[in-house]
Amino acid sequence: MLSVDKLIEIYGESNPTKVIKQENSPIKIIEYKSIFQREFSSEYGSNPDQIAHSIRYKNISSDTIVAMRFGIASFDMFNHMLGKFAGYATETLEPMKVENGEWVQSVYAAFTFEKYGTGVAYVDAVRFESGKIWNSDLALVVEELQKIELSLTQADLLENKPRNN
Repeated sequence: MLSVDKLIEIYGESNPTKVIKQENSPIKIIEYKSIFQREFSSEYGSNPDQIAHSIRYKNISSDTIVAMRFGIASFDMFNHMLGKFAGYATETLEPMKVENGEWVQSVYAAFTFEKYGTGVAYVDAVRFESGKIWNSDLALVVEELQKIELSLTQADLLENKPRNN
């Protein structure tokens, strides 16, 4: 798979993005990019359109972090959620250290993200070396996502919950 930066170099600018900031988050998202990715395959004539996401993040806490979960959502050209998933990172992240993560999302009708779709990222959960766990404020996350799609609820963000459109 090509990196998001390479895809942007090939296809042009990335899609509009939004980072949901939470005051008490131990991770700061420094940069977030998303882009539609079309990969043609001759096998069975498939066309697995995908959305590639890249997050650059920093541990702004004074504690070592051993696992992170990012919430990542994609919205189509009409501001309807195409899908949400969790991007996991399990490297040790010392205080003030910066890392990058890249994830690929396969959703039905990914082509509707191509020109006018929006990508959204936020820190969802963090596990510290001490065993302590920090979780996002889903009420705040939903409030921010509702600026894109008014009908979203907290239930739409729960992992492994199918979304009815």
